[in-house]
Amino acid sequence: MPYSLEQRTLVLELYVRTGFVKLTREKFVEQWAGVSVPAKRTVQQLVREKKKRSTTSVSNARQPSNPYVRTPKAVEVISDHMGRSPH
Repeated sequence: MPYSLEQRTLVLELYVRTGFVKLTREKFVEQWAGVSVPAKRTVQQLVREKKKRSTTSVSNARQPSNPYVRTPKAVEVISDHMGRSPH
C-alpha cells in the first residue's frame, strides 16, 4: 500500500527520533491505527532515499561533456599534423 506524504514524513521523523526501525514501526501504529505498518525494508528505503537527497548537490551533478566540433579549421590542423607524422 502506498503511504501518503504525511505518513512517509512521520516514518522519517520517528526514525530520526528513535534510531530504530522497530520503535519507528511501533510509534507509527500508535498514530495511524488501521493503516498497515510499514515493513522494515520500507523504513530503510525511505531513510536511504532521504540521505541520498540530502547529500546530493549541484556540484555533484555530472558536467555536460564538450562534444568535438569538426570545423574546417580543426580538420585542416589535424590533417596537417597527420601529414607530418612519421607513422
